[in-house]
Amino acid sequence: MTDEPRLLWKKLTHHHLIVGEFTPQTDDLRNWYTDAFQAISAWLAAIFGLGFFGFMLGDLIKSPLITGSLASLLIGAGYLTFRHSDSLLKTNLAFVFSLTGQFLAAVCFFGLYENNQDNEMTASMLLVEILLVSFISHSLHRTLSCLFAASLFCFLLLINDYQFLATGILLALVSYLILTEFHSPKSQKVKSALYSGLIPALLAAQIFIQADSSSTAANSSLRLSAELLNTAVLVGLVAVLLFNRSTAIKFWPKLAALVMTVFVSVLSYHANGLTVGVVLVLLGFSSGQRLIQGLGIVSMLLFLSWYYYDLESLLIDKAYTLGMLGCTLLIARWGILSLIDIDNESDTESKS
Repeated sequence: MTDEPRLLWKKLTHHHLIVGEFTPQTDDLRNWYTDAFQAISAWLAAIFGLGFFGFMLGDLIKSPLITGSLASLLIGAGYLTFRHSDSLLKTNLAFVFSLTGQFLAAVCFFGLYENNQDNEMTASMLLVEILLVSFISHSLHRTLSCLFAASLFCFLLLINDYQFLATGILLALVSYLILTEFHSPKSQKVKSALYSGLIPALLAAQIFIQADSSSTAANSSLRLSAELLNTAVLVGLVAVLLFNRSTAIKFWPKLAALVMTVFVSVLSYHANGLTVGVVLVLLGFSSGQRLIQGLGIVSMLLFLSWYYYDLESLLIDKAYTLGMLGCTLLIARWGILSLIDIDNESDTESKS
């Protein structure tokens, strides 16, 4: 029984499904709250150290050149600590070095571009985050850096009045990363960390667009372009899930599914954010990740509630939109359940 995990690991490695050497599991007697207290202690020490450092060298930090040099040193120290981290304390210290360096880098760019040069400042900080995503391989740090990079990208679109395109671009990236997550064993952890950082930024961007009602009314043509981009992502995702897999579905049901997808996208023009929730639900369902599926369901309920309590739309329009959407989702549910029954019947026939 003790050799079974090792043999299974060899088989998976032989078929190029996993990479690396087998590491046997050992009983870790350390409690989780010990790690939590150690992390809290490291962060408190870093905060007090940063405060003391800023108090003693406050005049020097006012110079962008010195601030940029300190930021580079701290980020480099974080990179080296991540490379040689063999304990939780070193990992927490690496996080402290890196995040403090990023904060000082933002202060440096703010000092360099203080004359209303928001584009240059945001683009410079975005480049720093992209470099951190590329070179620091720690999963959680890569997720945080990807979240910061996506937020900066959305802010860059916002200051150029293209914020409506943010959700479509992030939605396309998330869909690509999840659909191709297991295509290569080497890039599986990288893609998992990337879409874990992109999804919160995607939801935050959609919530901001929902709240910015004055900008929505002023840029109806740009909003239509953004909804067309979201529709293209949703239709492409459904097409990949239907036509790129060997299923027992005939052509006409697939075509009907695509038509229903376009219909849901049309309804999403009235109930903003619906496409984002539907895409997350489909991605979570197809990849077997209940967390993403749950985020999609919660976001759908949130944006539908937002639309229902919108005072600018008539109640009869809301009733028609929500009624048609409910019927469409019920038909889609019936179709999915019938497909599951078809798969179960085919499995039982093959076994018999």
